[in-house]
Amino acid sequence: MFNLEPEWRAFEDDMDRQLAFEEYIDGLRRKEKDAKRAQRKESIAKFAQLLDSVPSAMCRRRHASLPPISRHWSAGCSCVTLSTAKADHAHH
Repeated sequence: MFNLEPEWRAFEDDMDRQLAFEEYIDGLRRKEKDAKRAQRKESIAKFAQLLDSVPSAMCRRRHASLPPISRHWSAGCSCVTLSTAKADHAHH
């Protein structure tokens, strides 16, 4: 199929072509991974904006009534917890 193409013939043997193909595929995978990482970063930033928009009264609720990821807004507290603990932080 590619035998007459100069780009194909530029390689001396099939091993070199195979290596070039593998490098090409690796590059595609890196681009996909980078795109997913950028999309995740954007999603996290938008989610943080959503959390920041919640009124400060939300901070007074107990962890049991909040989702597993919660942000506290009261009295200068900017901590984020990833636990599912049902008790409030000691400083709340």
